[in-house]
Amino acid sequence: MEKFCYFARIAKAEGAEIVPALIYTSSPVHTNEHWARKIRRRLEANDYVDRIMIEDASGVITPEGTRELVSTVLKNCDGLPIEFHSHCNSGLAPLCYLEAIQSGVTTVHTAVTPLANGTSLPATETILRNARRLGYSSDLDEDALATVSAHFRNIAEKEGLPIGIPMEYNLFHFEHQVPGGMMTNLTRQLREIGMEHGLDDILEEVVVVRKEFGYPVMATPYSQIVGAQAVENIVSGERYTQITDEAIKYVLGYYGEPVAPIDQNVVGRIMSLPRTKEFLNWKPDGYLKSVEELRRETGPELSDDDLLLRILIPGKTLKRGEPKGQVTPRVVTKPLATTRPPID
Repeated sequence: MEKFCYFARIAKAEGAEIVPALIYTSSPVHTNEHWARKIRRRLEANDYVDRIMIEDASGVITPEGTRELVSTVLKNCDGLPIEFHSHCNSGLAPLCYLEAIQSGVTTVHTAVTPLANGTSLPATETILRNARRLGYSSDLDEDALATVSAHFRNIAEKEGLPIGIPMEYNLFHFEHQVPGGMMTNLTRQLREIGMEHGLDDILEEVVVVRKEFGYPVMATPYSQIVGAQAVENIVSGERYTQITDEAIKYVLGYYGEPVAPIDQNVVGRIMSLPRTKEFLNWKPDGYLKSVEELRRETGPELSDDDLLLRILIPGKTLKRGEPKGQVTPRVVTKPLATTRPPID
């Protein structure tokens, strides 16, 4: 919390609003009491918090769960406005949005129709239309919304890109809870090595690894840590004979304290590794370096934005206007809109 307050002060001084996320997940240990404790913990920094966002990165919350969670948050958020963000992986997100609105959420995160559904967010136009049927109003500029939606639809048609479609309901998704973006990457990577047939086995292993790791939230970075270890367990043919560095760091506590205890057999296996000893006093490269030191190392020609990318994405120095043949990291943004019904 001390670190949160430190960075929140900096953000506030620059005019930013602070909206901490309550990252939702489903497990035997993620109860309403757990969420109430998390919210009360966030409010220890109440001087800096403007709103609370409920984020369901895996799209596993149900309409009933939405009502319960929003009610729990409202009872413990000291009157702060609540935002709601859920992905359509299970097909339930549009229903959950309507439940969230009726339960007191004042802002929901959506995507314009060409970029919605699938494993994305619900469609702005659909949520807006249904919310209006329920008697709610919005401050969206609907002419601008139509223009943005048409723009991305035209791009999709010109470049032969798919338009998002609703997902079919799949109970298995509620067990493995792998987020949409990670699922896309995992499927592609398995295809590249000729192992796409092994996807279901890996997802079954994800369920087991997540339980053994103390039910971490299936969102970045935890979903990648669980998923990568599940892949190693399946590909190697024997569980935990190959252990990723990030799994080692997770067990050592570098990613925070798990909600539930990690399986002691897994802890014992990892703590006995010679590689684990190398991480006992580990710090990431440049952890204690100032911005001035990092700029001296990267060179004065980088803009502030490119310097930040260089710090966060180590590797080849980034330069604007590079030839297309060269590969550089890319930041893709997805337009979001908000529906703000009046608060009763």
